Amino acid sequence: MKPEHEILASLQKNQLVNHEVRRTTDEVDSPWYIKILMGVSGWFAALFILGFFGVAIVSLFENTIALIIVGLAMIAGSYSLLSSKKSEFFEHLCLGFSFAGQALIVFALFNQGDLKDITNWIMLSLMCGSLAIVMPSYIHSLVSACLATLCFSYLMYLVGLPSFFSGVALFLVASIWLFEFTFSYHVKKLQAIGYGMVIGLMQFKTSILFSQGGQTWAQDMVPYVNQWLDEGLNILVLIYIVVQMLRHKSLLIARANCLIGMAVVMLFCIGSFFANGIIVGLTLVLLGFANQNKTLLVLGVICTLINLSSYYYFLDITLLNKSLILVTMGALSLLLMVLNKRLPAGKVL
Repeated sequence: MKPEHEILASLQKNQLVNHEVRRTTDEVDSPWYIKILMGVSGWFAALFILGFFGVAIVSLFENTIALIIVGLAMIAGSYSLLSSKKSEFFEHLCLGFSFAGQALIVFALFNQGDLKDITNWIMLSLMCGSLAIVMPSYIHSLVSACLATLCFSYLMYLVGLPSFFSGVALFLVASIWLFEFTFSYHVKKLQAIGYGMVIGLMQFKTSILFSQGGQTWAQDMVPYVNQWLDEGLNILVLIYIVVQMLRHKSLLIARANCLIGMAVVMLFCIGSFFANGIIVGLTLVLLGFANQNKTLLVLGVICTLINLSSYYYFLDITLLNKSLILVTMGALSLLLMVLNKRLPAGKVL
């Protein structure tokens, strides 16, 4: 077997590698229980240090500008340590400091302002999104991406466009998972951002299922989402994903099978149009299956099952009509499966 440097030189000579290859240093991979111990220790250390600052500098919380400056300094310090130190203890310690700095900034923005101030939510969305991209930590990028998605969802609610949120977020999620290997040096970063956005999108689509008394976490009524516009945009994103996948596999899949695949997708879209969140779950399942990503596949299945369980409760038709819809969908699915098995193989686009 050839040494690593000879393989890399051969790839560069044949122009298969266009960028300089980053040399990785040998890092000791600690056992999982050591990682957990170091993580818990880091969070405890961060909490104790923050408690010291909170007791020693009580007047700090009365000055908005000072709070923002201290919060930014804590985030910058966390970034510096995360870039230089590669250990579980320092990573979680920096995570605690960074999230505490963000909490100080949030407290400064909303301490004397209105909770529905659009400018503050724009700043929070940009801050969390920037941290998800910049921070050299997988966990930090994931959590920041999730928080950015949630802040953006509430921002869309404040500007009166909540029906557009899931379509925009789903398109961004699909773009990340369809082209995650295009940027070979940033796969982990894209995966962390993708998982965070998926979790935030799932929370938005399922929030109505867990709301109590018709209120959200902001003590407002659940925002009205136009079903036609919301699910219509999700269907367009799903069709875009299917077209991209079929185009990528055009030499391996027969034309008749491509048409059957599109027919099955449209069948599910029509049958679940008035069922909130099922199309999003189906999209995540499709992306997870296409990328052989078990985590994304499990998240898609969970999203589908949660929203499918609410199908009978939120679809405003009789139980008889619901049953007829399910029977029709099942019969058509079986018919398409039988046709798929009897079609001759070998016909390609």
